[in-house]
Amino acid sequence: MGGRDDATQALRGVVTGYREFDQEIQSRALNRLWAFSDGSLAEALSSALADADYGCQLWAAKACGELGIRAAEPAIDRTAG
Repeated sequence: MGGRDDATQALRGVVTGYREFDQEIQSRALNRLWAFSDGSLAEALSSALADADYGCQLWAAKACGELGIRAAEPAIDRTAG
């Protein structure tokens, strides 16, 4: 039986390897990010935010905002523009 640690690892796997998953899975994982994560995923979220081809920028921006990842603000501003 999996517990919180297993769920956290699964979520981290989706966030860090977002290109390996369908966009719906990515968006669902990011919708639940607040329950499992902290700022340690900043690098992975910044990569997703910068990836205009994959189409997950909105979800990555939302996750950065929820986690208070201030370093992502310039990228979010460029995405919104």
